[in-house]
Amino acid sequence: MLKTFLNPRRLHDYPILMLLVSYAILSANLAFHQGWRGGLGQIIGSDFITLYAQGLIQQAAPSSLYDFEFQRDTQAALIAPTTLPGLNPFISPPYVASAYSLLTFLPLPWAFGLWTSFTFLCAGLAAIVMERLYSRLSPQNNPAQRKSRVWRLLVVTLSFFPFVEGLQAGQNHALSLFLVSGLLLAAACERWALAGALAGCLIYKPQMVIGLLVVWLMWRNLRALAGFGGMALLWISVYFARFGIQPFLDYLEAMHVIQGLPYVEGFPGYLITTLYGLLTSLLPENTAGALLTISQVVFVLACGMLAWLAFRQRKSALPQRMPVLALAIVLPLAFSPYAQLHDLLLLIPVMVIWSALGASPRVLYAAVFAYISAFFLPLIAATTGIAWMAFIPLGLFALISAWVWQNQALATSEQRQ
Repeated sequence: MLKTFLNPRRLHDYPILMLLVSYAILSANLAFHQGWRGGLGQIIGSDFITLYAQGLIQQAAPSSLYDFEFQRDTQAALIAPTTLPGLNPFISPPYVASAYSLLTFLPLPWAFGLWTSFTFLCAGLAAIVMERLYSRLSPQNNPAQRKSRVWRLLVVTLSFFPFVEGLQAGQNHALSLFLVSGLLLAAACERWALAGALAGCLIYKPQMVIGLLVVWLMWRNLRALAGFGGMALLWISVYFARFGIQPFLDYLEAMHVIQGLPYVEGFPGYLITTLYGLLTSLLPENTAGALLTISQVVFVLACGMLAWLAFRQRKSALPQRMPVLALAIVLPLAFSPYAQLHDLLLLIPVMVIWSALGASPRVLYAAVFAYISAFFLPLIAATTGIAWMAFIPLGLFALISAWVWQNQALATSEQRQ
């Protein structure tokens, strides 16, 4: 019955309908704004305001980069006379603030407009890259359908609620999507140094590259590791040469405070997608230490399982190894201490790989589940205060792990025959 309901017409039309509805709401939110407060009551570009403010602090008072009171005062001054509803803390590594300081030569509204345009550009480029990734991997690729696939991927990307939510907040999720799509395409083309370098560009969210490093270590892929190390070292060393080690020490100190964010009143902890976020939304604050330990142990175990799967497939043909890279992308979304709703945008290239290599109803059902759940679960989470979104990456991690295992078992069986 489900297969009958998910016919080609619905799969084509419903994302377009979702796109139109979502951007009608965003347009109304902007049209009825009062200062920086949108018509729906939320601060427009809240995350971008935080990052822009950190760019200013980096220039004027780098020693106060992780002074949360100073952050709040800076953010409040930027959007005055709009009232700041509460601190949106800066929780990224210090070199991220230095990168955003490049935008502070423009006034905040112009910088936000430029960043929004850049977000749409990254989404468009990512759609092109993901189509090339699909064409590279799919054994049933039809070149005549390439243009239509790009448009379908673009519609799905722009209408996927994590993109819409991140766009409203001014997040860098579209850049992450472009980088992840690019590194997966580079891997599919066996341009490993480029894949590693693109992963190195992603260290503004360092937890997102952990799975990739685990896989490349198990494969002994020195070119990918060198590309990553070179790019990451370049970015970090340039900052270190100018500002020294103290900002990094302040960042590590701030991590202890940041781990308690889900329990801070007013913080949308229900939007966290990880196991830790789910547990903290269910259990009281006095269990936070135990919950963090549990989630860290599970994270290590998940990394160990990923390493084992990667090691078993280290000698397989490249198409058989690509699902392991897809699993590496899902890993931090499910098990790292911190990932939010907009980070689920990275599930789209994962689904591209799965659909290219594993054409079956299970792929379609998983994609539809993720797409619909990402829209409805935030509404339920906001009402209940429970981080239901965690079940999306957790479920997909289990399904893709089973897919990788089945592929390995099939390859082993064929070798014995």
